[in-house]
Amino acid sequence: MTILICTINRAEFEPDVIFIVGNATQGMELLHANAYDSGSHGLGADSGPICSSMAAVPYLTGKVTYGFGDIGSRNNMKLKTEEIMVSLPATDLERVVLNLEEMKTKTFFR
Repeated sequence: MTILICTINRAEFEPDVIFIVGNATQGMELLHANAYDSGSHGLGADSGPICSSMAAVPYLTGKVTYGFGDIGSRNNMKLKTEEIMVSLPATDLERVVLNLEEMKTKTFFR
């Protein structure tokens, strides 16, 4: 397994995993969008290295994963204290985005 990280608009390859960094609310919304039509809960990663917990887990299991990363990763990525990470298998990206759009129309999610 080789891990290449770049912004999605610059990727010159088809990604297997989409890695998203955001605040807690954005992470929660992604997890809700994943469960919206699947009922599937994301896997909570611990504070382990992002290569194993945030890249390998969704690649190997096909499950959306969320976590905080280890201190080295957080420092090297210059993550803010309030930021969390969510990893989506690339095959789930379109479904999750469509669910986010639909959820905007529902009173419960506003």
